[in-house]
Amino acid sequence: MDAIDGIGRAPVGSSNLHAVGYDPARRILAVEFKDGNVFHYREVEVGLAERFLEASSLGGFYSRHIKGRYRAERMTGPCEKCGILGVVDTTCTDCGCGVHRKLETRYKEGAPA
Repeated sequence: MDAIDGIGRAPVGSSNLHAVGYDPARRILAVEFKDGNVFHYREVEVGLAERFLEASSLGGFYSRHIKGRYRAERMTGPCEKCGILGVVDTTCTDCGCGVHRKLETRYKEGAPA
């Protein structure tokens, strides 16, 4: 998926994760899953992001240190016309007549807003 969210993502070798990237200026970690969904995790410290990107098991690190600990915002959603997954608020490139809509925002209560 194109990184039109402004955060370049590099492909990774993981059974569940497809690509990851980090924007240190905004402190946002972008995680793209094998199913095509992209989530942004906000207020992620630079040190944690670096350890994640260098981890021998990205999926394990994600599960232990990121998932449920940081506010997650889904950046992908289905096209309102054909249902194909794409980046939220962009025109569907498959049917050309629908816009991708956000389904939900997931976050753990008490996680940084």
